Amino acid sequence: MPDQTKLMVVDDNQVNLELLERRLVNRGFEVIRVSNALEVLAKAKEHRPDLIVLDLYMPEKDGFETAAELKADAELNKIPILGYTAALFDADFLKAKEAGCDDVCAKDGDIKSLLRVVHKLLDLPEVS
Repeated sequence: MPDQTKLMVVDDNQVNLELLERRLVNRGFEVIRVSNALEVLAKAKEHRPDLIVLDLYMPEKDGFETAAELKADAELNKIPILGYTAALFDADFLKAKEAGCDDVCAKDGDIKSLLRVVHKLLDLPEVS
């Protein structure tokens, strides 16, 4: 049920982070914001999100490396990871899947596409 579902959103761009948080909260999700990839493992252990929406390109540490670290951690490796990127190319999709992302979605402003993938990964009812 979305009102009980906790999502961690990771993005180094504050505007993107706030916009996505607002859109997800408006749809009943609880959102944990993380603006630095270096904090993801600790925050994930602290908050135990149901799913992580992870920007793939960040300055300190990219989402590919972060996804691999999450999947290598015995406490966190069952959490689905949705790679999120402005530049979605086939190579990015493959690299993200190899790193441990369960799916990848473009940052194209289409919240319904993102929600469809979130609902699919969490086995929630489809978005209308």
